[in-house]
Amino acid sequence: LGVLGSGNVVGAELREVIIDKLMQALAGSELVVVRMRLLEALGKAGSIGMAGRRLRQAVVIKLAEGLRDTDLAVCSISIDALAELGSAGIVHHQLLEVIVQELAQALSAHHGPIYRSRVVRALGKIGGVRRVEDGLHETIVQTLTQALGDADSDVISASVTALAAIGCETANVATRGRIVDELLQAFDKCAPEHGPGVMASLSKLGAVLPTDSRELLAIVRHLVRALVGSVGSHVRSASAKTLGEIGMRGVGRGMLESIVVNLARAISDRHSEVRWQSAQAIGKVASLEALGSRLQRLSSEKLARGLNDRCDFVRESSTHALGRIGTASAVDGRLHADIVKMLTRSLGDHDAVVRTTAVTALVEVGIAVPIEHGLRRTIAEELSKCCCDRDVGVRERTMKALGKLGSVGAACGSGFSERIVEQLTQAINRDASAGSQDDGLRSRLVVSVLGMGSAGNVDRRVQL
Repeated sequence: LGVLGSGNVVGAELREVIIDKLMQALAGSELVVVRMRLLEALGKAGSIGMAGRRLRQAVVIKLAEGLRDTDLAVCSISIDALAELGSAGIVHHQLLEVIVQELAQALSAHHGPIYRSRVVRALGKIGGVRRVEDGLHETIVQTLTQALGDADSDVISASVTALAAIGCETANVATRGRIVDELLQAFDKCAPEHGPGVMASLSKLGAVLPTDSRELLAIVRHLVRALVGSVGSHVRSASAKTLGEIGMRGVGRGMLESIVVNLARAISDRHSEVRWQSAQAIGKVASLEALGSRLQRLSSEKLARGLNDRCDFVRESSTHALGRIGTASAVDGRLHADIVKMLTRSLGDHDAVVRTTAVTALVEVGIAVPIEHGLRRTIAEELSKCCCDRDVGVRERTMKALGKLGSVGAACGSGFSERIVEQLTQAINRDASAGSQDDGLRSRLVVSVLGMGSAGNVDRRVQL
């Protein structure tokens, strides 16, 4: 009946009969499972856009009564049904107010934490719809703000997520500002385990806030303070990650400088996860042209320390970040040369993943670097040494890298492309003579050579 009532195959008169029968059955039902199915069916029938105003109002009243059922499973069905109705954009403002008020009262009824979390998510779903009027947004935000003080961690997390969703959707600057302020206060007061969740929400808000806004500046200041002074390593780690996400979206020069300087310091943090996230974040931010050579050099020097870190994943992320800085068009020739030296050191790392990352970073830098810097030949020579690497994955990546460099090598002068072709063919023959069983690798190396031969920027002699 619920499916029929929610479909377009029945007219308004028959839909009214279906909903009336469902409500009559609900009034006399003592079985929990029956009440659950009846409320579910009512929610479906009431959510159809063609349902009349009076009919939909009757459905909302019945669903609201379900919020006060003695069984929490029945209450949960009512919460979800009201959330669907409220977020579908088919109920008028007065009825939407009723839904919000009923849910707010249900939240204050002090049922179990699972129930309260569900109510909070329902309010967030309704508030996250752009069509909701400002006054109702304020009511929802106030209710969710109160839920930030809940004793249960799941309720707090759901409230944080819901507030962020509303902040991203509302067009009201004052409402968005209040949400940012509330989340920042929650961050200052909450237990350490809630810090990463609050930061993820702040990151989402940072994506929609104007780059010169008071709210974004407040978010960055809080994150920097947490990165430098938070007791929990997972909070510092989340701060680094969020600062990188905010910085790469484009912020004011002063704000960007603050982000980079503090991320660079965090590469020396005592916890490896913080160092890892900081290196990754610098890679996202330091490649921006707006950063300037001074901050790019500072970032590179700090990342160079990360190349000597005892943790493999910190060295890998530092290598990747240096590659990103090296591909930025605003980098000067001296810094390009220094980055190539740093990445060359990583080619000798004991971890194969780090060596592979270094190969990829070097070839990207080699392609991006201006020809007049004269670094492509140096990079090709260093990469050629990896053709004999003990790891097959590193050898394969090196061959592909050399193929890429060779395909843009005509501008590097006589003999550059020929030298790379020679290195590639030697690697193919070496793998074969060493008894390697990886025929797939050799075939991929052949493809790299053929790819160079078909490139239009190598001369006839190299093609032959």
